[in-house]
Amino acid sequence: VSPPVLILSAVPLLCIAFVGHKFDLGLENTLIVGIVRSFVQLMILGLILHPIFVMGMDWPWLVFLYVLFMMLIATKESMSRPKYTYQYQAPMTFLALLLSITAVGTFTFLCIIRPNPRWNPQYIIPICGMLMGNCINGVSLTVNILSTQIMEGGRREIELYLSFGASGWESVGRVVK
Repeated sequence: VSPPVLILSAVPLLCIAFVGHKFDLGLENTLIVGIVRSFVQLMILGLILHPIFVMGMDWPWLVFLYVLFMMLIATKESMSRPKYTYQYQAPMTFLALLLSITAVGTFTFLCIIRPNPRWNPQYIIPICGMLMGNCINGVSLTVNILSTQIMEGGRREIELYLSFGASGWESVGRVVK
């Protein structure tokens, strides 16, 4: 998308800012800052993705490196949401994202979409991004609920099971269910 088209897409939002200013709603500054931020972010993203889209047709490793970079950012975002943290949270979160995106993505790209070539960045990058968005929500909600239940609700019960010789999985089994 070229810069003139991006500016043209901002016209309706500028009209809303103008109406907000006319009715003294106080929204125009927030809207204009949001428009400028979106414009700058999209331009930077376009500058980053354009070479990947062009060269990625010949170099599949470039596409997969960018998806790996996206997964690292998704891991960081997913880890920032839960209330409690635990040891090995980063590798476990990354592994959960990797396995789920690989499983769903492989099925999607091999059986449903079938891009040509299979690593076509115009398909791989946006769809993996959508999968990552869903995985971030799923993983962070699951980790938050489970860790909160362990730390706030079932800690004494888990310690009791452990003191009687139960394994780690046996002691958290009731909390996990």
